[in-house]
Amino acid sequence: MTILIISCIFGKKFKKVYPAPSNKEKDKYKCLFFTNNKELLTELVSKGWTPVFIRYPLSENNLISSLQSKYIKFLQFLNNKRFEHLKNEYKQILYFDHKFYVLEEHIDKLIQLAYGPILIRSTPHNTRNIWAEVNQAKGQDRYKNGMPKTIQLINYMINQKQINSNVTICNTGIIFYNDITSIEVTQFLQNIYNACINLSQPECQIFWAIYSQTCPGRELIKVIPFSEVSPLWKCPN
Repeated sequence: MTILIISCIFGKKFKKVYPAPSNKEKDKYKCLFFTNNKELLTELVSKGWTPVFIRYPLSENNLISSLQSKYIKFLQFLNNKRFEHLKNEYKQILYFDHKFYVLEEHIDKLIQLAYGPILIRSTPHNTRNIWAEVNQAKGQDRYKNGMPKTIQLINYMINQKQINSNVTICNTGIIFYNDITSIEVTQFLQNIYNACINLSQPECQIFWAIYSQTCPGRELIKVIPFSEVSPLWKCPN
Protein backbone atom coordinates (compact mmCIF):
# COMPACT_ATOMS: atom_id res chain seq x y z
CA MET A 1 0.00 0.00 0.00
CA THR A 2 1.30 3.44 -0.93
CA ILE A 3 1.99 5.81 1.95
CA LEU A 4 1.40 9.54 1.60
CA ILE A 5 4.38 11.46 2.95
CA ILE A 6 3.87 15.14 3.73
CA SER A 7 5.92 18.05 4.99
CA CYS A 8 5.59 21.82 4.80
CA ILE A 9 7.14 25.26 5.09
CA PHE A 10 5.09 28.41 5.50
CA GLY A 11 6.55 31.91 5.50
CA LYS A 12 9.74 33.47 4.18
CA LYS A 13 12.29 32.25 6.72
CA PHE A 14 13.36 28.88 5.31
CA LYS A 15 14.81 28.45 1.82
CA LYS A 16 16.17 24.88 1.75
CA VAL A 17 14.70 21.40 2.17
CA TYR A 18 16.06 17.88 2.47
CA PRO A 19 15.50 15.43 -0.39
CA ALA A 20 12.23 13.55 -0.38
CA PRO A 21 12.57 9.98 0.91
CA SER A 22 13.87 7.67 -1.80
CA ASN A 23 11.27 5.61 -3.58
CA LYS A 24 13.17 2.51 -4.67
CA GLU A 25 10.02 0.43 -4.88
CA LYS A 26 7.64 1.83 -7.45
CA ASP A 27 4.71 3.66 -5.86
CA LYS A 28 5.87 2.95 -2.30
CA TYR A 29 5.56 6.62 -1.35
CA LYS A 30 3.84 9.72 -2.63
CA CYS A 31 5.75 12.75 -1.32
CA LEU A 32 3.92 16.08 -1.12
CA PHE A 33 5.43 19.29 0.24
CA PHE A 34 3.04 22.12 1.08
CA THR A 35 4.07 25.77 1.04
CA ASN A 36 2.78 29.30 0.55
CA ASN A 37 6.16 30.52 -0.70
CA LYS A 38 6.54 30.36 -4.49
CA GLU A 39 10.29 30.86 -4.16
CA LEU A 40 10.52 27.33 -2.73
CA LEU A 41 8.88 25.55 -5.66
CA THR A 42 12.04 25.04 -7.74
CA GLU A 43 13.95 23.83 -4.67
CA LEU A 44 11.22 21.32 -3.90
CA VAL A 45 11.15 19.85 -7.39
CA SER A 46 14.96 19.57 -7.44
CA LYS A 47 14.81 17.56 -4.18
CA GLY A 48 12.23 15.09 -5.48
CA TRP A 49 9.11 16.50 -3.82
CA THR A 50 5.78 17.21 -5.47
CA PRO A 51 5.10 20.83 -4.46
CA VAL A 52 1.62 21.85 -3.35
CA PHE A 53 1.00 25.59 -3.24
CA ILE A 54 -1.36 26.83 -0.53
CA ARG A 55 -2.81 30.31 -0.91
CA TYR A 56 -2.13 31.50 2.60
CA PRO A 57 -0.74 35.01 3.14
CA LEU A 58 3.06 34.95 3.00
CA SER A 59 4.49 36.40 6.20
CA GLU A 60 7.80 37.04 7.94
CA ASN A 61 6.01 36.62 11.27
CA ASN A 62 7.03 33.29 12.82
CA LEU A 63 3.83 33.06 14.85
CA ILE A 64 1.65 33.37 11.77
CA SER A 65 3.74 30.91 9.75
CA SER A 66 3.82 28.39 12.60
CA LEU A 67 0.04 28.50 12.96
CA GLN A 68 -0.41 28.09 9.21
CA SER A 69 1.69 24.92 9.29
CA LYS A 70 -0.77 23.23 11.68
CA TYR A 71 -3.22 23.04 8.76
CA ILE A 72 -0.91 20.43 7.27
CA LYS A 73 0.52 18.76 10.38
CA PHE A 74 -2.91 17.93 11.78
CA LEU A 75 -4.40 16.94 8.40
CA GLN A 76 -6.94 19.73 8.20
CA PHE A 77 -6.18 20.12 4.50
CA LEU A 78 -8.00 16.83 3.92
CA ASN A 79 -11.26 18.66 4.65
CA ASN A 80 -10.68 20.92 1.65
CA LYS A 81 -12.44 19.80 -1.54
CA ARG A 82 -9.16 20.25 -3.37
CA PHE A 83 -7.59 17.45 -1.34
CA GLU A 84 -10.48 15.27 -0.22
CA HIS A 85 -9.63 12.66 -2.88
CA LEU A 86 -6.51 11.86 -0.86
CA LYS A 87 -8.70 10.37 1.88
CA ASN A 88 -9.88 7.78 -0.61
CA GLU A 89 -6.41 7.10 -2.02
CA TYR A 90 -4.42 6.73 1.20
CA LYS A 91 -5.03 5.14 4.56
CA GLN A 92 -1.59 5.97 5.99
CA ILE A 93 0.07 9.38 6.13
CA LEU A 94 3.52 10.19 7.48
CA TYR A 95 4.07 13.81 8.49
CA PHE A 96 7.43 15.26 9.45
CA ASP A 97 8.79 18.77 9.98
CA HIS A 98 11.14 19.97 7.26
CA LYS A 99 14.07 20.01 9.71
CA PHE A 100 14.08 16.19 9.84
CA TYR A 101 16.07 14.33 7.19
CA VAL A 102 13.89 11.25 6.95
CA LEU A 103 15.23 8.27 5.00
CA GLU A 104 13.67 5.03 3.80
CA GLU A 105 15.13 3.14 6.76
CA HIS A 106 13.34 5.47 9.20
CA ILE A 107 10.02 4.99 7.42
CA ASP A 108 10.41 1.21 7.39
CA LYS A 109 11.04 1.28 11.15
CA LEU A 110 7.96 3.43 11.79
CA ILE A 111 5.83 1.02 9.77
CA GLN A 112 7.28 -1.92 11.68
CA LEU A 113 6.52 -0.33 15.06
CA ALA A 114 3.06 0.96 14.23
CA TYR A 115 -0.12 -0.53 15.57
CA GLY A 116 -3.27 1.41 16.22
CA PRO A 117 -4.15 4.67 14.48
CA ILE A 118 -1.21 6.93 15.51
CA LEU A 119 2.49 6.41 16.20
CA ILE A 120 4.57 9.24 17.69
CA ARG A 121 7.82 9.65 19.59
CA SER A 122 8.42 11.00 23.06
CA THR A 123 10.57 14.11 23.49
CA PRO A 124 14.37 13.72 23.52
CA HIS A 125 14.52 14.03 27.31
CA ASN A 126 11.35 12.00 27.85
CA THR A 127 9.48 14.88 29.48
CA ARG A 128 6.58 13.58 31.58
CA ASN A 129 4.87 16.70 32.90
CA ILE A 130 2.84 19.30 31.05
CA TRP A 131 4.14 22.14 33.25
CA ALA A 132 7.70 21.24 32.31
CA GLU A 133 6.71 21.68 28.66
CA VAL A 134 5.03 25.01 29.45
CA ASN A 135 8.11 26.28 31.29
CA GLN A 136 10.37 25.27 28.43
CA ALA A 137 8.19 27.01 25.85
CA LYS A 138 6.97 30.19 27.52
CA GLY A 139 10.17 32.15 26.96
CA GLN A 140 10.06 31.71 23.17
CA ASP A 141 8.64 34.65 21.24
CA ARG A 142 6.18 32.71 19.11
CA TYR A 143 4.76 30.88 22.14
CA LYS A 144 4.70 33.46 24.92
CA ASN A 145 1.81 35.65 23.72
CA GLY A 146 -0.63 32.76 23.75
CA MET A 147 0.70 31.23 26.94
CA PRO A 148 -1.66 32.92 29.48
CA LYS A 149 -4.73 31.47 27.74
CA THR A 150 -2.95 28.15 27.29
CA ILE A 151 -2.22 27.98 31.02
CA GLN A 152 -5.82 28.93 31.75
CA LEU A 153 -7.02 25.99 29.62
CA ILE A 154 -4.65 23.56 31.35
CA ASN A 155 -5.75 24.68 34.81
CA TYR A 156 -9.42 24.45 33.86
CA MET A 157 -9.09 20.91 32.53
CA ILE A 158 -7.05 19.79 35.55
CA ASN A 159 -9.60 21.33 37.93
CA GLN A 160 -12.39 19.58 36.04
CA LYS A 161 -10.43 16.32 36.41
CA GLN A 162 -10.39 15.85 32.65
CA ILE A 163 -6.59 15.62 32.49
CA ASN A 164 -3.56 15.02 34.68
CA SER A 165 -0.46 17.21 34.60
CA ASN A 166 1.72 14.09 34.70
CA VAL A 167 1.65 12.95 31.09
CA THR A 168 4.24 11.92 28.51
CA ILE A 169 5.02 14.87 26.26
CA CYS A 170 5.29 13.82 22.62
CA ASN A 171 7.49 15.27 19.92
CA THR A 172 5.12 16.29 17.13
CA GLY A 173 7.92 16.72 14.60
CA ILE A 174 7.27 13.22 13.22
CA ILE A 175 3.80 11.68 13.29
CA PHE A 176 2.78 8.47 11.56
CA TYR A 177 -0.95 8.40 10.99
CA ASN A 178 -1.45 4.68 10.55
CA ASP A 179 -5.19 4.91 9.96
CA ILE A 180 -6.66 8.22 8.81
CA THR A 181 -10.08 6.63 8.31
CA SER A 182 -10.66 6.62 12.07
CA ILE A 183 -13.35 9.09 13.14
CA GLU A 184 -11.64 9.32 16.53
CA VAL A 185 -8.39 10.40 14.86
CA THR A 186 -10.22 13.07 12.90
CA GLN A 187 -11.80 14.51 16.05
CA PHE A 188 -8.58 14.31 18.05
CA LEU A 189 -6.65 16.25 15.41
CA GLN A 190 -9.47 18.76 15.05
CA ASN A 191 -9.30 19.44 18.79
CA ILE A 192 -5.56 20.14 18.64
CA TYR A 193 -5.83 22.32 15.55
CA ASN A 194 -8.72 24.34 16.98
CA ALA A 195 -6.80 24.96 20.21
CA CYS A 196 -3.75 26.19 18.30
CA ILE A 197 -5.80 28.60 16.20
CA ASN A 198 -8.25 29.78 18.85
CA LEU A 199 -5.53 30.49 21.41
CA SER A 200 -2.95 31.73 18.86
CA GLN A 201 -0.63 29.12 20.30
CA PRO A 202 1.54 27.06 17.93
CA GLU A 203 3.08 25.03 20.79
CA CYS A 204 1.06 22.02 19.73
CA GLN A 205 2.90 19.56 21.98
CA ILE A 206 1.00 21.05 24.91
CA PHE A 207 -2.36 20.49 23.21
CA TRP A 208 -1.31 16.98 22.18
CA ALA A 209 -0.62 16.28 25.86
CA ILE A 210 -4.06 17.64 26.79
CA TYR A 211 -6.24 15.94 24.19
CA SER A 212 -4.38 12.64 24.25
CA GLN A 213 -5.90 12.21 27.71
CA THR A 214 -9.49 12.85 26.66
CA CYS A 215 -11.89 11.03 24.41
CA PRO A 216 -11.37 10.59 21.54
CA GLY A 217 -7.61 10.91 22.12
CA ARG A 218 -7.38 8.09 24.63
CA GLU A 219 -6.24 4.71 23.29
CA LEU A 220 -5.44 6.08 19.82
CA ILE A 221 -1.75 6.68 20.30
CA LYS A 222 1.34 4.51 20.57
CA VAL A 223 4.34 6.44 21.96
CA ILE A 224 7.85 5.17 21.27
CA PRO A 225 11.16 6.48 22.66
CA PHE A 226 12.63 9.41 20.73
CA SER A 227 15.77 7.43 19.98
CA GLU A 228 13.85 4.51 18.50
CA VAL A 229 13.67 6.35 15.16
CA SER A 230 16.23 9.13 14.97
CA PRO A 231 16.75 10.93 11.65
CA LEU A 232 19.06 13.94 11.46
CA TRP A 233 17.36 16.96 13.06
CA LYS A 234 18.71 20.31 11.87
CA CYS A 235 17.91 23.01 9.33
CA PRO A 236 18.92 21.95 5.82
CA ASN A 237 21.51 24.12 4.11
